[in-house]
Amino acid sequence: MARRHRNDPRPGDEDFVPFTDAERRAHADALSRSHAGHDCAEQAASLCQAGEYYAILGEH
Repeated sequence: MARRHRNDPRPGDEDFVPFTDAERRAHADALSRSHAGHDCAEQAASLCQAGEYYAILGEH
């Protein structure tokens, strides 16, 4: 198994690309929590992206 480096993209990061359902769920969960209390546009964008991943997983 490959070792993870500190600078590897993690769920919720812009450059993270999820390959498995577990990674998609973790990424969607992180996106839905990100930008809480910040600019409404940023939070809305991350919620839209999280919604897309939940749709891929079949969760609405």
